[in-house]
Amino acid sequence: MNNKFFAPIATSFFLLIGLLASSTAQAQYNDGQPGRDKSLLVKVYPLFFGPMPRIALAGSVEFKVAESSTLQLDGQYGLSYTLDNYNVQYNYFGGQYRYYFNGFEAFDGFYGGAQVGIGTATFTEDISKTNGRHFAIPVGIVVGYQFKLTKKLYLDLFLGPQVAVNGKFETTNPTSNFFNFKSYDGLSLRSGLGLCYGF
Repeated sequence: MNNKFFAPIATSFFLLIGLLASSTAQAQYNDGQPGRDKSLLVKVYPLFFGPMPRIALAGSVEFKVAESSTLQLDGQYGLSYTLDNYNVQYNYFGGQYRYYFNGFEAFDGFYGGAQVGIGTATFTEDISKTNGRHFAIPVGIVVGYQFKLTKKLYLDLFLGPQVAVNGKFETTNPTSNFFNFKSYDGLSLRSGLGLCYGF
């Protein structure tokens, strides 16, 4: 997917899903109990790592699907960095299913689950004017802890191993095989620290 179209498409999708989830889940789960009045968290991850240990910017929407389970939609925009005289930039879009082990309240405490997404790593080399792109479907598990800071604010820390399946690499020049796409094609670790606001 073209990088200049990735961010607005992902943002529009998040907003649409968030509005639908908020209206549906609020009606179903807002039972007046303390700590159970939220159906949706909007998140910003100023620190996000994966699949390589590089800083990226990410945003997410987490909404309740059961009393102690949630679904989180993730969008990640990797900051470009230089490696072996070429530039690398990574985008990710996917989802996480989370189960909170307290058994009665979503959004708070330890959780575990699964994650799946679509990742695109773009490689450009300015001197020879060549570029490449790697597509994959990362699948893995996730564990983490979400801290309740105030009634509305949370802090989310998660990590999890993932494996890129169905990987495919394309390049504009068949002889340009020096791009190190193998780092995005095998086992990697996604992790992030996010600030969340509940609705």
